[in-house]
Amino acid sequence: MDVVEAQSFRSAIRAMDKVFLDWAAKPKAERENVESRPMTGALFDALFG
Repeated sequence: MDVVEAQSFRSAIRAMDKVFLDWAAKPKAERENVESRPMTGALFDALFG
């Protein structure tokens, strides 16, 4: 893995962590249930930025 790949990997992981932590910080009643919706490009972007 070269430096550019490593930076890209870290950036992707940080973006996914931020989305998850933003979701996990909400009270359970306010968390949007996405598992019942079909995966779309818009849903993927909302989940993973």
